[in-house]
Amino acid sequence: LGGGTDAGSVHVSNAGIPSMVISMPARYIHAPRAQLRRDDYDNTLRLVQAALMDITPQIVSREAAH
Repeated sequence: LGGGTDAGSVHVSNAGIPSMVISMPARYIHAPRAQLRRDDYDNTLRLVQAALMDITPQIVSREAAH
């Protein structure tokens, strides 16, 4: 199974569950406080917003049928 997150297992569960992982470059990610660049955060936020805007009822119903 691929990936270092739960999505690596989830995408092959049952008949397959559409999954994706979005990550940001950051330093000290396993420390109590990570550091990241503000522009990386802002661009990741825009990416997530754009991806969510592309989810239509047709996509959801097609995935639910599988």
